[in-house]
Amino acid sequence: MRIIILTKNISYEIDLQRELQILSHEVFVGRSTEEEEWLIESAKLFDCLFVSETIADPEFLLLNQTLAPYYQQRIVRILPGNDEQEMILEKAENATYLNRSFVELREFLAALPPNTRKLEKASVTKESFPKFLSLQEQIFFNNLAEEQFINREDLCWKIWGNGGTNSRKSQLSILAKRINEKLDEYDYTEKRVRTAWGKGYILQ
Repeated sequence: MRIIILTKNISYEIDLQRELQILSHEVFVGRSTEEEEWLIESAKLFDCLFVSETIADPEFLLLNQTLAPYYQQRIVRILPGNDEQEMILEKAENATYLNRSFVELREFLAALPPNTRKLEKASVTKESFPKFLSLQEQIFFNNLAEEQFINREDLCWKIWGNGGTNSRKSQLSILAKRINEKLDEYDYTEKRVRTAWGKGYILQ
């Protein structure tokens, strides 16, 4: 199952992301809560939406109102600590409220019926695709050109702010592989990240 977690603090969700991955789910963590078009597109790519308690209740209620028709009872609101739960004044009827409990998460996800909705290939464009990449993958992808190569040293400077050590160049290969895997998955273009010895990387 593909799961997206919306949060104000990506590092805060490391444990939740790891637990969901232990349950064999593919997890993406994002901070975009104001781009309505992208959020609606995300419902075509992900099976379940988790909204972190780092997002305030009024903002969550607006998100839920917008996305409920697209996620169809697959929106999870993560509850804050016990001392703060009483402060929740209004709950969304079509969202499930869960604690950060491994058992609760496991039981909820296990009870969900299979999602027969198919990924729409046309739902991802070159402009929206980078939103589904990690920060380093985004910088890599956004600096690729279709007409000429970008060399490894320049990419290293753009991503990490320093020159191309052997370690950094190895990381570039890993990033290129991950980007190509996501291009394969979302399949909005036939172009892939290519490399040539002594030249660098190109999108073609």
